[in-house]
Amino acid sequence: MTVYERLDYDSGLSKQNPNLKYKVVYLTSGTNLTAAVVVDEPYEVETAGGRVRVNGIVIENTLYLFQTKNEDEAHYLATILNSNVLNDLIKPMQVGGGFGERHFHKRPLEFPIPRYDPGNPVHRRLAELGRAARERVRAALERALKELGYYEQVRRYYDYMYGRPGEAGQPRPLSPTQVARLRDHIRRNMVADLLAEIDELVRDLLSAPGRSNTLLDFT
Repeated sequence: MTVYERLDYDSGLSKQNPNLKYKVVYLTSGTNLTAAVVVDEPYEVETAGGRVRVNGIVIENTLYLFQTKNEDEAHYLATILNSNVLNDLIKPMQVGGGFGERHFHKRPLEFPIPRYDPGNPVHRRLAELGRAARERVRAALERALKELGYYEQVRRYYDYMYGRPGEAGQPRPLSPTQVARLRDHIRRNMVADLLAEIDELVRDLLSAPGRSNTLLDFT
């Protein structure tokens, strides 16, 4: 392969469509399955040389990707991927290591997640809950960082990354262990009520009768 063929291996880049504004991504590896909705649109980044306009998003090979024009569909899928139900089901299928389970790859896609149907009230409610959880976390993230004692570390790191004057030396980003603690703190203390309803709906959704495969086939 040429370097260009390798960069676009299996059409991983050329399949990405900037006209499909909402991207659902989840990590290929980690202890707990984590997904996010990324909005593909131009934005500005502050650098040491000034503000730079970036014309959209490119997803790299450490993430799995789903693209859609429908924001509700994106939040619906991300909400299911972030549920405790799916995370717990995947655990026995992950490779174990010295620091816990690793690697997801296509394991989440082996479960019977139905395609989004705007006429289905359960699908719409999951999209609403996912959007509500995102907004609640966005509003409370600074408080969560302060509660765990991570706020100054994150502030110094971002000042360094974006060329703002700061202390001498290169600050450290949050470690994987710190990120895991932040995730657990947010889920336990800030969105626990939303997650409880999400888990109940996801369990019922994946167990719906009349389908070739349901959650009951995996338990």
